[in-house]
Order: sequence, then structure tokens, then C-alpha cells
Amino acid sequence: MFRRNVGGFDRGLRLALGVLLTPAGLFLLGRSPGWGWTFLVVGLIGLTTGLAGFCPNYVLFGISTARPRGGTSSIAGSRRGPHPNREASL
Repeated sequence: MFRRNVGGFDRGLRLALGVLLTPAGLFLLGRSPGWGWTFLVVGLIGLTTGLAGFCPNYVLFGISTARPRGGTSSIAGSRRGPHPNREASL
């Protein structure tokens, strides 16, 4: 379906905020509808993206906080040797 792009810490933070903001939004709907709807929508977005592990905004900006498959970081590089288009310097 969708490729995961939300990592562990990011996912936990989204879920925690969603769990806090969703009931707060429901509570505030009767008292202050503007803030109630804002909290409710932001909380539901956090819950949805946290549970799915996918954020459409991350796709738009080319961001991913999820670990790549295979367990190695793309920042660390690979152990396959030098880049084929670069000459090795001595």
C-alpha cells in the first residue's frame, strides 16, 4: 500500500499527541468550538499518521524518519567499496 516513512520516535510522539489532543478537542467543542475543532483535527491526524506509519506531507518534502529496510542507515554508506565513477586516491 504505502511505504512507511514515519520512524519510531516520530510515531510515538504523533500517537501521544493524538491521544491527548483528540479527547481535549471533543471536550472543547461545547465550550470553544474553534479550539475544539482545531484540537480534534490535529489529534486525529496525529493518530492516523502514527498508526499507519505514513505521512503524506513527508512524501511531498522527501522526508523519511523511518529506518531503511535492511537495518543500515543510508548516511553510514555501504561496505561495497568506492563509488564506481570515482577514482581511488592514494
